[in-house]
Amino acid sequence: MNTKKKPTFVRQDIHKRKCLKFAWRKPSGIDSKMRLGLKGHRKTPSPGYGSKREERGLLKGNLRGVLISSLQDLKGIDAKKSGAILSSTVGKRKKAEIVRECLSKNIKIINMRDANAFLRSIEEMKEKKKEAKGKREEKKEEKKGVEKVLTDEEKKLEVKKEMDKMLIRKDAL
Repeated sequence: MNTKKKPTFVRQDIHKRKCLKFAWRKPSGIDSKMRLGLKGHRKTPSPGYGSKREERGLLKGNLRGVLISSLQDLKGIDAKKSGAILSSTVGKRKKAEIVRECLSKNIKIINMRDANAFLRSIEEMKEKKKEAKGKREEKKEEKKGVEKVLTDEEKKLEVKKEMDKMLIRKDAL
């Protein structure tokens, strides 16, 4: 990496207004000292501040970032020169598969702090879902079992009530 320090290029008069953002904008005023490049005023970007051609686009650890959105995107990656950047549009299930593949191929995932911790959290979520599903099924079975036991007694009671209703209707006529 280039060892010389570059100045931070900020917008003109940024210190005077709260509403302005720090993002660089080219000074365009007719009497602008910054545009003229006068001594004592902030520097403006110029070709001399550019980095070397080999270093351009490199991320931390001298790796080139490759956007990954499926397992097929991992096929052409060189683990020594490139790092994987997981797309934000990928879901958890597919992301877990991609992370496992990256770990097996020793590919560094740039936008993830700890891939192993991510996989552990996914596994824990799966286990919790299985437990919850098992509990729901047990409750359903219990309800069915209770209904079956009560159905014989309830049927007798219902038949008696219907007969009583019929008798009452006949008496009313």
